[in-house]
Amino acid sequence: MKKYFVVLILFLSIAANAQTQWIATKVDEKIAVKFPINPEKKTGNGTVTFKCKTKDSVSFTASVLDYQVIAKIDSIGLAAIKDTREFADQLKAGIVAQRKDYELGNIEIGKWKTYTTYQILGKKMNDGKKLSLKMIVIGSKMYGLSCLVPDQLVTKDKEIFFQSLEFLKP
Repeated sequence: MKKYFVVLILFLSIAANAQTQWIATKVDEKIAVKFPINPEKKTGNGTVTFKCKTKDSVSFTASVLDYQVIAKIDSIGLAAIKDTREFADQLKAGIVAQRKDYELGNIEIGKWKTYTTYQILGKKMNDGKKLSLKMIVIGSKMYGLSCLVPDQLVTKDKEIFFQSLEFLKP
């Protein structure tokens, strides 16, 4: 009897830790990312956004905005400014203006493959949800990934989401 109980406990622990099948989503012709569940797609003037919220209230978003359409800045114009602290600070100021109920940390400039990235961590002031943002400039486009995790929730899904980012070769 004891042996069956051990097998049952082992089976239940494997089932509880089994990773769900993540859904590969093509954001556009250059970037794909995996979501834990099927995301909703919304399009706007020069933007495309994919978003989902899991049962444990973790929100995942992937978006692309085309500076050529939104601000009339082509890839050459963006290449000249994308690596500057001034551009990064303006990017953060734009995010702060849109998300007034968030407290954001410093914006960090980095690289993904050969592309310029920006990362910001923050939290939502009214409920303590933790926000992680990663943005990547490719050509005239800014790709953004964000994950919003409820306070006190421990999950590896955020890392899985960010690490699933894939550059699609033409």
